[in-house]
Amino acid sequence: MVLFVIGGVDVDKTLECINANIVQKPSSSEPIKRVYPVEDKKINQKYIQQNLSVSIPLFMIGFKDTEVSENPQELLKKSIECEIISKILFGKSAELYRILYDNGLINDNFGAEYSFSALYENSFAHYIIEGESSNPQKVFDEVISYIKTMQNNGIPVEIFERAKKVVWSEYITLFNNIENVSHAFIDFLFKGINLFEYSEVYNTVTIDSTTNRLHKLFKDDNVVLSVVKPNDQ
Repeated sequence: MVLFVIGGVDVDKTLECINANIVQKPSSSEPIKRVYPVEDKKINQKYIQQNLSVSIPLFMIGFKDTEVSENPQELLKKSIECEIISKILFGKSAELYRILYDNGLINDNFGAEYSFSALYENSFAHYIIEGESSNPQKVFDEVISYIKTMQNNGIPVEIFERAKKVVWSEYITLFNNIENVSHAFIDFLFKGINLFEYSEVYNTVTIDSTTNRLHKLFKDDNVVLSVVKPNDQ
């Protein structure tokens, strides 16, 4: 459990209040045994479909990350690289977004995110592209084709620099709201990362490391398409 206090508080009085209200319980002398299944590096299924009460098909394109480091600094760097990739490939100012949107294949509910957990032995990570579309398979084909084109042609330097600055601005903007700071700090803490080390790691991210991430993460053998269609389809 984590208690994170932020704002205009008296530190000594806050600690006094916390200590007075925490009930100390004797800890067990036996170590905690955690049993986790061995995660296969291969994906389970290439295509998954469900039929539910939805008005328009929902989709998720998932890339399984099989290289999850136990080093918090490396995890943070990878996360930043993936944020930059998200801006370049799937952001609302990206070429792919415009192509998909202009062709009526997606709406405003389209985005991408890299998620990971690296505590204990149950480490996992994946990159998800999700949205709504009348033709999820067509979106999938366009996304895969565009990623391969970017892998073959490389990331233009000016686009990389712009995307990297956007990622930095989002980190700085986070500190405008103390509630957002608390949520981010706790989220990073549970991943073994110090939020205030972000700037140091951010400065190590380069176009070469991001291009390398683009090639390592997005592969044909680790991608899955999951679709939820209306009951009548």
